[in-house]
Amino acid sequence: MDHDIAQPVRSFFQNYLTAERNLSPLTVLAYRDTLKLLLSFAARRLRKSCVVLHVEDITAGIVREFLEHLEKERGNCARTRNARLAVIRTFFNYLASLDPRLVEQCQADDGLSGAR
Repeated sequence: MDHDIAQPVRSFFQNYLTAERNLSPLTVLAYRDTLKLLLSFAARRLRKSCVVLHVEDITAGIVREFLEHLEKERGNCARTRNARLAVIRTFFNYLASLDPRLVEQCQADDGLSGAR
């Protein structure tokens, strides 16, 4: 079963980051930029529109390719790359808390501990 990614992304920003964690507006913008870059990257790789992406499309492999893309093509340093990875992990932990059926997908994506 595929899970549309739009609603969890909206909820992540409106409910979790803003209401529950009370993060600063600048931090929320940094999270937004990371997810925007990741979803755009995944859509290009998968030859899909961002609006039809599913949670299951954002695999550990896609995340690894994205992190590599950040360093090699965007020229991001390891610190920036790791900050983006932290955002992705936070998002997948949030997803797992929303829907227990996604725990396995989220655990697979957290298998990025070998990433720098």
